[in-house]
Amino acid sequence: MTLPNMLNNASTTDGHIPGAHGVEDSVSRSHPQAECPIRPGDPCSLCFPGADGPENCGLVYLVQDDPEMAATLNQERAKFNRAQRLAKQADFQPASGHPLAS
Repeated sequence: MTLPNMLNNASTTDGHIPGAHGVEDSVSRSHPQAECPIRPGDPCSLCFPGADGPENCGLVYLVQDDPEMAATLNQERAKFNRAQRLAKQADFQPASGHPLAS
């Protein structure tokens, strides 16, 4: 069996590749976590039954389909983004002697 076939037929989810002797047993993989469009800053928690992520979430569809709810969500996102920017600016405090220090 070739390596591509083993990778396609691998049934484990912990990164172990069955039959790959002499190869490190676990492979670390990072999967990007989708953000929830409804709760800015939070990852998608698959809170809507049957959803695989934000792309097929019924709650996201309902909120984005309703103009009033979508406007409220946009306001909340703007508040969140503004708070994030202010937090980043507060974290950056140049040391004395730095050209940007006041």
